[in-house]
Amino acid sequence: MAQRLLGWDMVHLPKRRSATLLLAVCLLLAESPWADGLPDARGELEIKGQRRLPSVARVMAKRQADVSPAPRAGLAPGRQQVARLDRYEHLLRYYSSLAWGDSDHRISSNYLRALILTESGGRADAVSPVGARGLTQLMPATARAAARRLAADGRDYLYVDKAQLRGFNESDLFDPAINLLLASYINAMHVNRFEQRYDLLAAAWNAGPGAVRRYGNTTPPYRETRQHVSRVLGYMRWYESNAWG
Repeated sequence: MAQRLLGWDMVHLPKRRSATLLLAVCLLLAESPWADGLPDARGELEIKGQRRLPSVARVMAKRQADVSPAPRAGLAPGRQQVARLDRYEHLLRYYSSLAWGDSDHRISSNYLRALILTESGGRADAVSPVGARGLTQLMPATARAAARRLAADGRDYLYVDKAQLRGFNESDLFDPAINLLLASYINAMHVNRFEQRYDLLAAAWNAGPGAVRRYGNTTPPYRETRQHVSRVLGYMRWYESNAWG
């Protein structure tokens, strides 16, 4: 059937080579993003978007993904970056104290600090080439969905009014209080899925949780994603070693 679909004539190939080629084609078709007739949605944490690798390349690249990126050695925030984050210390401590979901998911304040430094360097007005905004570089569509859920749960929050969540628009992502509330919520709802592994959480923030799952709950072998994870872990190590939290 695969020969007919692809228009290949395999009659004259040696039997071993024909069988091997047919098996490879079947595997490619079975694992294609179009195999089930549905698009590859990537999940709620999709921020930057990464092209899905062909299945054969994905299998070969998984060997690299099996080794989590190490924290970037010697990474430390500059004085100006530390000063920027100091402005948001009340927000970081408050949002990291909140619990969401049935299992009381919480997120580390040092992870949030590291994520901010990696994504925006502490600049609340940062905008990426693909439209991600604010301290944690949230995409508007992702943030809007999170704001809708938080507005619907009836809970009151310091620093952010429920009316702001109900009337959310993308310019609100430049407000540190809203940006950090939404980022904390999104990350907290995923942290237990990755068994409290912040390397995988950081990878999911960059490449999407679907990509992390496709690589067997390992960091995908995308250069940008692995660099992102290394930086987040490096900043986390610096804050932990300097008794922040």
